Amino acid sequence: MIFDDAKALDLDGIHATTASETGPVLWFNQVEDVIVRGCRMPSGVQRFLRITGAASKGVRLFANDLGEVDVAPEVNKSSRGEMTSLSYPL
Repeated sequence: MIFDDAKALDLDGIHATTASETGPVLWFNQVEDVIVRGCRMPSGVQRFLRITGAASKGVRLFANDLGEVDVAPEVNKSSRGEMTSLSYPL
C-alpha cells in the first residue's frame, strides 16, 4: 500500500497475508501525522514500512504484531530529520 502526500492518516488493523519479497507492506511518501496501530504481519514479510520524502514527519507506530518482520522501519535520509516519533512496541 502506497500513501503519497497524505495528512492525518490513521491505519488500524491491517493484516497482510501476502507481500512483495523486496518491497514494504506500507510505503509512506511525503506524509504528515500518521498513526499505524494494531497491524499483524505473518512470518516471511521482510519489510513492514518504508518512509520517504523530505516533508514526511510525525509517523507513529503503536501495538503492532510484526512477527518475524524486519521491524526497523526503512527511513530515507531526506526524511529522517523530520520524524517526531517512531515507536513500535509489540
